[in-house]
Amino acid sequence: MNDDDLMKMARALAAEVEAQPQDGQERSISVTIGGNNGGHITIGGTQIVISSPERERSWHDLSTEELREHLEHWRAQWWSGWRGFWLNPPCVMLVLSLALVVAGLFSGWLLTLHINTMPYVSAVMLVTMAALSTWMMRIRRVEGQHMERSQAYIDTIESEMRQRR
Repeated sequence: MNDDDLMKMARALAAEVEAQPQDGQERSISVTIGGNNGGHITIGGTQIVISSPERERSWHDLSTEELREHLEHWRAQWWSGWRGFWLNPPCVMLVLSLALVVAGLFSGWLLTLHINTMPYVSAVMLVTMAALSTWMMRIRRVEGQHMERSQAYIDTIESEMRQRR
């Protein structure tokens, strides 16, 4: 059997499949190969269903109760972003280090340091605060984007609910 014979057989098989009624019933097609290529090929239990892809539901398609559930979810997401924006580890460590500096100034400890040790203490504090600030800004950028996205959903849902009043 050469390629032309296979192509003829494939076309005949495709024509037979297309000729079957599209009523959802199970059909069976059998192909018998003769000559010195004895054998039997049975194609059965195959059901071809062509359906259009399901359309994604928009805000207009949801009920008011579903909209309230989505609104509650996105408000929770916004508050989660707010907590991540303000209460992240580098922000807390920066506030604590600034509080220690202020406490050191008011207690007089920083003012009583020897003139030779003051630059070392200042350098360590500056490097630490710079590293923490960089880390904090990276976290805040991500959390800020999360809050913006959540706020956009909140605004859209509230607008849809307002239109339904």
